[in-house]
Amino acid sequence: MRPDLAEAVTGAVFWGKAAYTMALATCGFWILTRLGRPGVSVRAPLLVLTGVLSLAAAVAVSELLRAAPEHRYSLLMGGSASVCPGYILALTAMAAPFVVWGARQFAPTRPRAAGAAVGLVTASVAATLYGLHCPERAATFVIVWYSLGILLATLVGGLLGGRLLRW
Repeated sequence: MRPDLAEAVTGAVFWGKAAYTMALATCGFWILTRLGRPGVSVRAPLLVLTGVLSLAAAVAVSELLRAAPEHRYSLLMGGSASVCPGYILALTAMAAPFVVWGARQFAPTRPRAAGAAVGLVTASVAATLYGLHCPERAATFVIVWYSLGILLATLVGGLLGGRLLRW
């Protein structure tokens, strides 16, 4: 945990990070529950997910454009870009077996897509938990590096879903 966590939770940046990652988790869970019922469309949750990602990209671009050119690199890289996605993946790996077990209770007809949704929801929650530790304050950092960790877990989930979620 961050030593300044009590102070950090009083700021908008902390809650902005949590809102972004929990919005992704909510979309992932919505997609997963829809994929777990044969014949149900995932169009609506995918549209909402696209909206969340588009809004996040707009926030990052806006932050970069408003920053002085000499500060843009630090907004993007922060002080922990090299470890952030790895920590998110490690937290995801610890929680994913439980989410896979839950997803196996559904009846996914597209196990790879369901596996990707497992990766998305689990990594998004992991990123939210990682945010309790991460001192980075720039939206650009969060949107790039948290999203990279989440994307990698989503891809791994998609690769493993074919095996782990078929019935």
